[in-house]
Amino acid sequence: MGKQRQRCPICQSTKWRKDASSGRVLCSEGHILQNYRNETIEQTEFGAYAMRKRVLKKQNDRQGDAGRANPHLYHGSRAKFHYFQCLQLLLRMQVRALCLEWNLLLKEFEVICRDLWALHVSLLPNPPPPEPYYHAQDTAQGDNMDKTTGSLNPRQVQPALNEEPDELLESGASESGLEGDNALPRQRILDSDPMLAALLREASESSSGGSRSSTPYQEDKAHRQKKKEVRNRYSKPAANISILMLACWQLRVPVTYMDFISLINQYRLPYLEPTHLLPSSLTKHLTETTLLALSPQHAPSAVVIHSLTSRLAKLIKQRYNIHTPEFNTAPVLWRAVRAFNGSALLYSLSKTIGGIVSLTLNVNRSLAPPLPRQKGYDPTYHIGDNAPPELSLIACVCLVLKMIYGLDGRDQLPKDTNDPASSFPPKGELLAELSSQSVPSLSDILLSRPACTSLEMTDSDVDKYLNFCERVLPRRDDPEGAKTGFDTIARHFPIYQRIDQSENQESTDSADVPHSVFMPMGVLSQPPQDAARSSERQASLPGENHVIYNTNDILGAIPYDYETVLEAAGSWTGIGKEDVGGLVERYERRIIRWWEMIRRGEDSGKGGA
Repeated sequence: MGKQRQRCPICQSTKWRKDASSGRVLCSEGHILQNYRNETIEQTEFGAYAMRKRVLKKQNDRQGDAGRANPHLYHGSRAKFHYFQCLQLLLRMQVRALCLEWNLLLKEFEVICRDLWALHVSLLPNPPPPEPYYHAQDTAQGDNMDKTTGSLNPRQVQPALNEEPDELLESGASESGLEGDNALPRQRILDSDPMLAALLREASESSSGGSRSSTPYQEDKAHRQKKKEVRNRYSKPAANISILMLACWQLRVPVTYMDFISLINQYRLPYLEPTHLLPSSLTKHLTETTLLALSPQHAPSAVVIHSLTSRLAKLIKQRYNIHTPEFNTAPVLWRAVRAFNGSALLYSLSKTIGGIVSLTLNVNRSLAPPLPRQKGYDPTYHIGDNAPPELSLIACVCLVLKMIYGLDGRDQLPKDTNDPASSFPPKGELLAELSSQSVPSLSDILLSRPACTSLEMTDSDVDKYLNFCERVLPRRDDPEGAKTGFDTIARHFPIYQRIDQSENQESTDSADVPHSVFMPMGVLSQPPQDAARSSERQASLPGENHVIYNTNDILGAIPYDYETVLEAAGSWTGIGKEDVGGLVERYERRIIRWWEMIRRGEDSGKGGA
């Protein structure tokens, strides 16, 4: 039998309602419930004393909620420690996969990654706690440990939070004006009539709802949430990629951030949805939030990886005096030159430009030696020195191409056979080759944010994509079952018996060293009539008219030739063409200052003579 509702002492009615205008509780006949008052005081000027409002909250059945909870899930500090355990195991899988892909020394590379992981965990803004379950058993609070979640049991530490004494209810009633022999205690009213308790709770919440929105906590909540996201950014799975990248820096392996992104998008490096690779003894303790944190949907961008790698290298230098060597520039610069199908001459000119603009080849500009200061106000570093090294190298290559061709819609042809520009291919052929490379390939299709849709794909691209799905998707749930034949799909559809000729052909083609098919654009290679026409047009010399485009001008437009070069550089580095153009602009202005300094030195030498 349920509890009997409170009856009206006049008409014996059990139906109650709350008047919206006056805030009183009335029965169905209009009689006012005595001994109840709901006051809302509005004042424009606040005195020295603040008004305190009491809110009647719902009594949760904590004992019932604890019984329905999953005993295998971890929460609190134990869940955080378990999260880092999963990240550490994923890092070991990534190290082994990377050594197999790039033929690295497994033992040495694994030792470096293990040490960098320990340094990374110690340098986190919010480092993981020690193992909570065993750590609490060694302390005096071990008896109050909740065996289910591994955290302190609040029912044993503070029993007063679950049970509210009757003295508090009686004091609260007296403060609200419920005094006298005829006044009923509030708890007795709530126990006798649940409907009346709901009305009282609604009135209490509505009376105190306006004062909550103007608290300082609500005003500062967004700022604290942003700081929390910054702290959690360093403990995400992308931090593992930064550890791998920094280990390659220590071994001077010539890799770029785009190499890691390509391996991740091809599922050759465990990163996207890697929880199926973890043992069930670990995954059964993960909550839904922790599973989402361990399963990123996209590969990290090159800028994110570089920021994490740069921060880690800077901190281990400041805290432990561990120096990270310079970037292995020569192989990566040659790869940047070959991205434009360039020759050794383009490599040499790009290297010369890099020396003039004083490239910083360290992962962080604080690790590089400061610039020489001729005057007291000279800076010790340039703006843009903390850019990714491969971005700096590809910007030097773009700057050389801009000096040779102009890339401003006008022709620039050399008039002397000794000019280095005469050994470069014609501009039209170079732009046509770069435009053909911008067609989406299998690597673009496998990107998490594809550059094309299925309607734009050719038949060969569709076949390559389907072969990739057959290689990756069936292994996600049961990798061993798909190989041995015990899985249902693998048994009825034996796709692993087929040879993926398209992927093998693509890997073979990508492994071949590209060769240049361009003819030089020198004066001797042109027909006489073409040379006459070019002289009639009075084409300028390479580097004679150099245009600098301001990337901060959002309403301006760059020529098609220059945009094609920037897009090719952006696709190779994984960074937007706007960032590439901004860095090229900075290098151009550095060259102008360098050239003016040389001219001032020559003028002063002539004047002294």
